[in-house]
Amino acid sequence: MTVKINGQRAYKLARKGEEVKIEPRRVSIYSLEITDYKYPIVKFATTVSSGTYVRSLVEGIGKELETGAYMSDLRRTNVGQFSLDSATLIEQASSEKLFTL
Repeated sequence: MTVKINGQRAYKLARKGEEVKIEPRRVSIYSLEITDYKYPIVKFATTVSSGTYVRSLVEGIGKELETGAYMSDLRRTNVGQFSLDSATLIEQASSEKLFTL
């Protein structure tokens, strides 16, 4: 899902340093687990509904805690039926494997 503002992708505007205001929408947070904490760094794993902006989730957590928060790394481990656990390293990729998906 791509959010657009005045016909332009929101993430491209944000990367240019432009202020991006995305209207709130209902999303689901199915799980959120802290996996590591070494002040001031918190690492967590979450499962969310489609259309959820994890950066916005982090910002919301910081506001709720009245501390502020930002994200320095994002790694998607599952998208739909695809997961890192079943991924193939690029060095092991072949046309035969591509066409068996």
